[in-house]
Amino acid sequence: MSSDGNGSMPIFDDEGNNIGVGVASQSSLLEEFRDMVQKEGITITDAIKTITSNVARNLKLYPNKGSINKNSDAD
Repeated sequence: MSSDGNGSMPIFDDEGNNIGVGVASQSSLLEEFRDMVQKEGITITDAIKTITSNVARNLKLYPNKGSINKNSDAD
């Protein structure tokens, strides 16, 4: 899960087999975030990292991206 414009969203058949790749709706990020906090018991802080700083670190863009700090892009 990342905030990369919702690209690369897997498409599954009724048996759970991956049958393709599509583009997710804008609401899917919010729905997954809400599920992490409400259903999985993940803290809001850790859930936010999943779509912000963790992604930026993996892409070697942190701290310019994925954080709200002095001299960061904060986008």
